[in-house]
Amino acid sequence: MTDALEPKAPSRTPRWVKIVLVLSLAFNLMIVGVAAGGFAGKDRKGGPRGGPDRVSVPGDLAPRAFIAAIPKEDRMELAQTFRDRVRPEDGRRAELRARVQALLVALRSDPFDPEAISVLMREQRATILERQEKGQMVFLEYLTGLSADERSAFADKLEKSIRRSQRP
Repeated sequence: MTDALEPKAPSRTPRWVKIVLVLSLAFNLMIVGVAAGGFAGKDRKGGPRGGPDRVSVPGDLAPRAFIAAIPKEDRMELAQTFRDRVRPEDGRRAELRARVQALLVALRSDPFDPEAISVLMREQRATILERQEKGQMVFLEYLTGLSADERSAFADKLEKSIRRSQRP
């Protein structure tokens, strides 16, 4: 009878899942870095990409500005809600593992096949966009739950955060 009343120990995440998630995160960061470098880069003559008429605004609506404007306790709650929504299901774990294995094979192939990497990058971009959409929904739900005064305070903090990121 006491066995039924004893709480079960929470199941642990297998090590391979953690490795796959870390590799996926590393791949995501690589994609973001390449994209950011492309947007922030200079042309061959040292001027801004896109010609002399292009206006660059550092930190323009950067995600970090939004995050900084959210009160810390709300930030923690939002992060947990986001994690709950993007936590991969069992089928997704197998898909992530297969994608990482395919990437490793493609990187080691000789001759190198850039198209194989390109396909994997497109798949990764789709995953990133899916996660971004879920994050936007969580954020919109958060904003919807705020009072007019709280939204105004958020807007003030966001404006300050954006100004700070635009300083030279």
